[in-house]
Amino acid sequence: MILFRHLLLFTILAVLAVTQTNATPSPRLIARCSSHGLANSTWWKYDSLDISYASSYGVDYYMLRTFTAPYLGNWRNNIRADYYYSATTNPDSVLTSRWDGMYSFMPYSKTVMHTNSLALVDTVTEQNWQPSLNSYVNTSLETFIYDGINNRVTEHTSQTWDTATQSWQGVSRISYTRDPNGVTGELRQVWDVALMSWVNVSKIDTTHDMGSKAILMTASFKWVPSSASWQPLQRSLYNNSSTGISETSSFEEWDSLSSAWVQKGQYSYTHDGAWNLTSMAFSNYQASTNSYDPVYLDTFTYNGQKQMTSAIRLYRQGGTWAITTAANREVYYYEPSSPAGTQATNISGLEFKMFPVPSNASLYFSFTSDRTQSLTLTIADINGRVYQQTRIASASSFEGKLSTEKLPVGNYVLLIQDGNGNSTTKSFTVMH
Repeated sequence: MILFRHLLLFTILAVLAVTQTNATPSPRLIARCSSHGLANSTWWKYDSLDISYASSYGVDYYMLRTFTAPYLGNWRNNIRADYYYSATTNPDSVLTSRWDGMYSFMPYSKTVMHTNSLALVDTVTEQNWQPSLNSYVNTSLETFIYDGINNRVTEHTSQTWDTATQSWQGVSRISYTRDPNGVTGELRQVWDVALMSWVNVSKIDTTHDMGSKAILMTASFKWVPSSASWQPLQRSLYNNSSTGISETSSFEEWDSLSSAWVQKGQYSYTHDGAWNLTSMAFSNYQASTNSYDPVYLDTFTYNGQKQMTSAIRLYRQGGTWAITTAANREVYYYEPSSPAGTQATNISGLEFKMFPVPSNASLYFSFTSDRTQSLTLTIADINGRVYQQTRIASASSFEGKLSTEKLPVGNYVLLIQDGNGNSTTKSFTVMH
């Protein structure tokens, strides 16, 4: 169930991100590969592969696959989510299905999204498939309220469906407060059925630097009903550069016996010239020696559009950062543009297909045309470097295979050219 809730959250966040920005679209994320470390090794073991496919509106469908090694040594279907659109760029619904293990995807859940007059998602309803009823039934409802100025979420309410009363029942609510510098408060509440009202659970307070708007401190508290007061839990204090970039932060916990904050750890951050976070290291505080012991290191890489291309967590072992069984890695692949120096145009009457994407050792393709013609297929990277070229003699239909076994992992473009100078491109990713 966690995977499907993660998929719902992924959908909500993706939609909210689209509706709250008017920036020029960046290259689309087409795949994410997750791995974990192997014991006593420098190797990674594949866990899951997320693949998204685009349509004219946005994401057409999303696929989650899991790796079956060492038993079969390949990817196995797991979850598929199909997105359905109306006239807006926001999906109206997402149908999630689950692989039956052999032949097909079986219905699992349905997510229905409603947008307001400003094209902002204000409700997300999730329904589960009931085979006995041969229909979807309500399970949860997420409601979003926005401010009237910057279209930012001020309240997020979660409800669950009560089958006994056939109505929605409150579960939790998050309320946000903001000032010109950013979010200053996050209040979490749950619905008390006996009191028929919302009751406090926890809150997070955030303070910012008035000049740079950088975060100076975040502090979390829990609500104590017996005293009707907030009790401190944890806080982070940030040390920022003159430009407002975080360099270090100390992590502290509240000691109720001494009524004081106690040092627990420290984070260290590095950034590149574009202010992207490139590393984050965490160390535990040792009170006996008044020193810090390194625990783990997160490193991040980005492409030219400031999109994350990898995230790796390593752990301290034997005085160095190492791949352990707790280590993990995520690699992100984006849809590339045409190779440098090329300009894609349509080849009329040509229908070209290729699979699998991402590919490993081979990329299979087929095409049909309304006339007999010769085609030249060129594989190049996004910088225009050509890796291989294949010519197909006169044909109106053809099926073939291109070797990708020796291509480095990354994004590529297949340039398709006819004999009249017309061309079109297809993008794909290579993963080994």
